[in-house]
Amino acid sequence: VLGIFISGDRGVMAANASKYSNNTEVKNLTQQIEDLEKRQKEITKLIRNAESEKKSLLDQKEYYDILIYTVECKIDAANELINELTIQQSSLKDSIAKREADILDLDAKIRERIRVSYESGDISSLEMILGAESITDFFICIDNMVSILEYDTRLLKDMQAEKLALSDEMSKLAESKAKQQEVLATFKDDQAELDRLIEENTKLLRKAEDNRAKYERTQEYYKKQEEKKSKELEDLLKELEAKEGATKVAEGEFIWPVPTKNRRISSAFGYRILFGKKEHHNGIDIPCPYGTEIYASNSGTVVKAEYNSSYGYYVLINHGGGIATLYGHCRKLNVSEGDTVTKGQVIAHVGSTGHSTGNHVHFEVRKSGVRINPLTYVKQP
Repeated sequence: VLGIFISGDRGVMAANASKYSNNTEVKNLTQQIEDLEKRQKEITKLIRNAESEKKSLLDQKEYYDILIYTVECKIDAANELINELTIQQSSLKDSIAKREADILDLDAKIRERIRVSYESGDISSLEMILGAESITDFFICIDNMVSILEYDTRLLKDMQAEKLALSDEMSKLAESKAKQQEVLATFKDDQAELDRLIEENTKLLRKAEDNRAKYERTQEYYKKQEEKKSKELEDLLKELEAKEGATKVAEGEFIWPVPTKNRRISSAFGYRILFGKKEHHNGIDIPCPYGTEIYASNSGTVVKAEYNSSYGYYVLINHGGGIATLYGHCRKLNVSEGDTVTKGQVIAHVGSTGHSTGNHVHFEVRKSGVRINPLTYVKQP
């Protein structure tokens, strides 16, 4: 059921966008927002059904993770659209200024023609022609008058064309500003909705873990989901390594996956005790503020960029030589499967999706598909 909602969202945009602009980027962003609004309604309906059918809190949390991701994509698209419209408006203002200058120039030329005509006594075309002293002068007079009439006619036509163009540019500017105000209003509504959804999502997981018995069942559920996905990724990475042969690992040291001011490790690699039970943590957890940038620890190819109930939104990068890194619990993914990334590139943003009770990045290093201590490859700042 969730499959239709969990792929990366760098969308497509609007049927009615053309009334605002012919700009392709504006059209694409408008369509993207409309698609995300539709998706938002579909997921909201799924959540309501899940609540009425009394589905597990964990199922509901997965829906909330996806809904939050969708709303955030929509907010990001709205931000981009607002910026694009601002650029467009600046261009339109420049175009309007040029049109106004052209109209002033044409107006000056027409006024000069009137002045010259007045100072010369405004001799009529007929007087000029009848005053010709020879047949040669007669035809010269005819040619001169035709040229004057053509020049005056062209000036007037140019003036009319410029005024029409100016009116069109000003209309586009007004529509662009109206669209921007509309997007800003939606943007504010979505920000408020996002805050509410994040709060609801946190409450759901806390409710699922409100006592020891429930917490242990929740932990067991997520552990099974993680191990299932981990085995799938292990097999995939081993297959890739076999195909690559002796391909070298990406050059240079692996870097810390978030800004170095976020250096604390809240949960290290290795065994830990939870409610008297011993369990193995297969990566390191680095707490960070919500939305913190996550970097590719080294260059490589994105093998996976998707949602999992345990990892939440995560990215898996193959660096060659049997080495891969995984970044879990992301709020938003900036890359898609098959993308080539460079060391230090922003690939995602910190969140709390999947099995997570706080904002952090779960960072794994895998060698031949098997999870090893990440500090073997990265140095803690």
